[in-house]
Amino acid sequence: MSNTALDVIEAMGLSTTSFVSAVHTAKYEENLHMSSLDQCRMLIGEISGQTDFDLPSERYARFLLMYVIQESVRAGMCDDEVFELAVEGTKRFLKDYRFTYAYLERAEAPALNDDGSVKRKKGEKKVMAETIYKELEAEHQDTSKKELKKLVMAALQEQVGMTKAGSQTYFYNAFKKFETVRS
Repeated sequence: MSNTALDVIEAMGLSTTSFVSAVHTAKYEENLHMSSLDQCRMLIGEISGQTDFDLPSERYARFLLMYVIQESVRAGMCDDEVFELAVEGTKRFLKDYRFTYAYLERAEAPALNDDGSVKRKKGEKKVMAETIYKELEAEHQDTSKKELKKLVMAALQEQVGMTKAGSQTYFYNAFKKFETVRS
């Protein structure tokens, strides 16, 4: 059943790699949030392989469909456990948002750079640079500052994707913060 769910979701024209994208497309571009009770029952059954489930209202059916899509893409399949997660998510959502018509929990879509990579959060590079500095500084206590600088800058460029200038700046900031006596 694991690939069947993703095959059905993909055949619907939805993403199988991002649950946020899949739910957004289903809701806003394919207008599945406006599906009838019978349409929802059919789609839920196709995705989940379930045949015996209650749909007390169209509103419930629509949200269950969105949750089945979301949880199936998250898990990469739709078995009984994933279906139960979708049912529980739907019940919890409708209990908390009784008066909401067409709203689904949304995970913030990550901000992207021009090249399509995910933008780092503010301060994340600093934390990564300090962590790398401390690890390498502890491993190479016998090396000179110059050698440590080369090691840290290379690691920052490789692991964090910094430029030479950026890695030098972050090295010096970490060095000042955690300065130890070195020759």
